[in-house]
Amino acid sequence: MFDVARVTEESRASIVEIRAGSSIGTGWIYRVDNNRKAWILTNEHVIRGSRTVTVRLSDGSGTRTGTVVGEDDIRDLAVVTICCNSGWKALPRVVTSDIEIGSDVVVMGFPEQRIGSGLSVTTGIVSSFDFHNESRSWLIQTDAAVNPGNSGGPIMNSAGQVIGVVSSRIDPVRAENIGFAISMRTVVEELDYLEVGGSVRAATPTPRATRIPTPGPSGSGVSGVLYAGPTDGHIGCDGTGYAPTVISNSTIDSAAFLRFEVPRVPRWSIGFLYHDPSGRGTYAATLLWSDTLGDIYAKHWVTSNGEDVHDPPSERIPRAMLKTQSGELNELVFRTSQNGSILRLNDDIVIDVPPSQLERLYGRSRLCVGFYEGEDEPYSIRYQDLRTRFDKAGVAGTLTHNGSAGDTITCPARNESAYIAHSRMDSWVLVDFEIPTVERWSIGIVYHGIDRHNSWMTIRHNGWSRYAEHTTYRNGEFVDGPERYISASKFKLTQNTLEFETTANGSWLRLNGEKVLDVSGSNLTRRAGSLRLCIELYEGEEEIYTISYSNLWAWTD
Repeated sequence: MFDVARVTEESRASIVEIRAGSSIGTGWIYRVDNNRKAWILTNEHVIRGSRTVTVRLSDGSGTRTGTVVGEDDIRDLAVVTICCNSGWKALPRVVTSDIEIGSDVVVMGFPEQRIGSGLSVTTGIVSSFDFHNESRSWLIQTDAAVNPGNSGGPIMNSAGQVIGVVSSRIDPVRAENIGFAISMRTVVEELDYLEVGGSVRAATPTPRATRIPTPGPSGSGVSGVLYAGPTDGHIGCDGTGYAPTVISNSTIDSAAFLRFEVPRVPRWSIGFLYHDPSGRGTYAATLLWSDTLGDIYAKHWVTSNGEDVHDPPSERIPRAMLKTQSGELNELVFRTSQNGSILRLNDDIVIDVPPSQLERLYGRSRLCVGFYEGEDEPYSIRYQDLRTRFDKAGVAGTLTHNGSAGDTITCPARNESAYIAHSRMDSWVLVDFEIPTVERWSIGIVYHGIDRHNSWMTIRHNGWSRYAEHTTYRNGEFVDGPERYISASKFKLTQNTLEFETTANGSWLRLNGEKVLDVSGSNLTRRAGSLRLCIELYEGEEEIYTISYSNLWAWTD
């Protein structure tokens, strides 16, 4: 039997009221560290815009000034700390993907319309449990009363364990007894990031790629079908019958991954189109296309006011580069930035447009298919794993090693630009870097796992040899460490491009477009945690060096 009184009595001292300006909400202590500091979870919308808040304790010990440590307004989570008391206790919490529909729950907090100033308690059941695309969170729906002021409080099971953070409710004019809580399944994925000052803000119209399609909980990306019918020779995004996929809005920098199946018609195309919102009738397109003979081409051009203002010849692609059997998937990668645009098919770059030839447009970047003049056969292209949300786009900076001896990778603090993102598992990073003038250096991508273990992929240079390496450091030992020698001819004298990707299928590292390391999924220890661009100095070395980097792109999920 659900003993609500017992759960309330055991929990109430760990639940706090939070005031930030005119905002009132709830929080709860989830950890007390060795310095007797209490770590409190609440909602981002409770503390929004504040660096400090007033925290009132439920144990009658008065108020404390709380410091906002980290915040995420997409998932509506925030971490606050208060100092210091050895008597504070953390609430027990449980992380599970198996939330039982119909199970009893209790919600505790400080709703605005309560009687008195004490803690308010309501009960109910779990109505549903599912992944919510917009907030990128696992959400618990409950019929327990949730009112303004409850935000940030705990939702607990019959064992007195926190299973989620109360976040919102449906307007009672539209529906009754529908409240939501962010599951601890999502919360624990964020804690490692929030505790060290991470800040996530919803995308705004700035020169940065923004995601419109949102993936399901697998993180594999968006899948669908693009249809084309007869048209006048342009790539088809706007006509009746088309089903274009909008990738980003109001941005210049953009990028996308997807896998697609070649359609069963001789003439087809697939690519990416920018629509200029100025009304000039200007657009830029980068695409692959096939003619009646089955030859494959890649092309980038710009049209303005009905005139082709940039219309270079198409690049013919060896047909062997394309997988054409039914069920086979081709990987297409598109990226445009101030450094130019590329289109990569499988492992080869088929279009590389330098900045001097690139007219860049704000507008709607779309995944489209086309049909050529005189043809009347409709077709469809199946695509999957479309990934377009980027946490960094076009970022530049420097990484400096302080010359301390050691053979472990060093990473910048979280507030530096080379901290890339908090990631679940799947990630992609591209960055240009300048080779330093010292003989021994390295650069790579490091996962700081939420399990306190690290994985990394790096390129190392020790003066007489160069190699790529994948390593996982676990329980004081190095495991999963394949490495591959790299010829000196693979490096450019100054600026080089490093590309990294990890998915369930494996991880790979490219240097200047050529794959130098490939670790299959079966041999891969994957990490959920924070992703960083890092450098390292070898054991016994004392020389300080700096690596300048630019055009940092990252997709994470």
